[in-house]
Amino acid sequence: MLGVAGGAGLGAALAIAFGLAAIPGGVEAAALAAALAVGLLLTAVAARFREPETLILFGVALSAFTGALTSLVFNFAPSPVTLAEVFAWLLGSVQNRDWEDIGRALIPMAAGVGLCLYAARGLVMLTLGEETAALSGLPMQRLRTAAVAGASLLTGAAVAVAGIVGFVGLAAPHLVRAGVGADPGKALAPSALAGAVLLVAADLAARLIPTDLELKLGVVTALFGGPLFALIAWRAARSWRG
Repeated sequence: MLGVAGGAGLGAALAIAFGLAAIPGGVEAAALAAALAVGLLLTAVAARFREPETLILFGVALSAFTGALTSLVFNFAPSPVTLAEVFAWLLGSVQNRDWEDIGRALIPMAAGVGLCLYAARGLVMLTLGEETAALSGLPMQRLRTAAVAGASLLTGAAVAVAGIVGFVGLAAPHLVRAGVGADPGKALAPSALAGAVLLVAADLAARLIPTDLELKLGVVTALFGGPLFALIAWRAARSWRG
């Protein structure tokens, strides 16, 4: 929702269009660099504005803008082969990934985990509202910035390795919330595990569904994750009205 995945997708599309796919790790590096650029912009916005709605709306605008730029890459693709490579990458896949790919993402992911764990103590205060969070005595501005930066690093590194795999990051926290309670900080580790399980299950489904061509991972997660998240949103809306 914050536009980091879209930024990473744009970086990868540009790298493929300019022939950087011939360099080992070139596409992944470009995707991560673009994700970090978007993350820095989001971090600056989070430090400037306290309202979460502002950050979300800014992220939606960033997603739309990076999506438009990615469409331009499609329009000006130098060859059908390049067009197919960009399209395949944007659909997401863990096919042919190895430990070397994981190693490239390890440092930014470790940094993202550290920032998220640091911000965890302030996340529950943010759920109580800005006024209550401000009275808690915690450095909320610093914790909010760390949360956005950590999420940006983790998202960017994941997209750099596997492409854009949607709805896992939205659905997993809601699936574990019933078991961990209302504290978002306590949901971090279970959400990571649930996201990994969802990803593996979607990958197995993509390989086992009988089709002439293997389905891309991002397609499967969108087909199952979209209705699941809609159901979660519907239940949440009913609880708000009640």
